[in-house]
Amino acid sequence: ADGPEGHPRDAGLDVYAPGATDIRVVALNRQRDEMIGYRSPENEDIWEFVTKRPLIPGIQHVYQVYAIYPETGRVPQTQRVRLIMGRIVEVSYKKYESGQTRPH
Repeated sequence: ADGPEGHPRDAGLDVYAPGATDIRVVALNRQRDEMIGYRSPENEDIWEFVTKRPLIPGIQHVYQVYAIYPETGRVPQTQRVRLIMGRIVEVSYKKYESGQTRPH
């Protein structure tokens, strides 16, 4: 995957989540930084995020991805992801069906 536009230490995240009504991405660090993101205008199942500021070398950058589905109300489906400087990481959720969603 190509890197995000901007600073070479920025990181991107593409989330494939068919049927999701909202996606939040929050860093598992003391600052609880959120990534800036939006639903892709070309494909409403894809959400694109980029870090607010360049990542710091030498430490792990782990984020929690929260996917909200109408079927689950306020209970999000979650995954953890490690970002890589200068790269776009991809995360996928299966379409929500009868009771649970599992990453694939």
